[in-house]
Amino acid sequence: MASELSATRKDMTVVVALEAEDPIDRLRALRVADQEVANWLAEAVGQARGAGRSWAEIGDALGVSRQAAWQLYNSGLRSAIARARTEAGLSEEEAQAVADEELNVVRDRRRR
Repeated sequence: MASELSATRKDMTVVVALEAEDPIDRLRALRVADQEVANWLAEAVGQARGAGRSWAEIGDALGVSRQAAWQLYNSGLRSAIARARTEAGLSEEEAQAVADEELNVVRDRRRR
């Protein structure tokens, strides 16, 4: 069994060390690596959106459609809005108005 997985693409190299002899320990290490990659992906998607990149461009980079990219990286936001709406007793329209207002505040801050 290889003790390391690595891949290079364009200007990026990712290396995951798999030192454990026990396959269960290697699985645990891979799960941690998988979660870290998921965090990096979410961060990169956020940075791409912050830089004004479209969901079509992001989807293309991820090898999925723009709709799939949007769904993958907005599910947490949709869940948070639904929870906040329920907890605050807002209608869907009221919650959307609050979300739109907050989005405008964030965009204004980024422009400064």
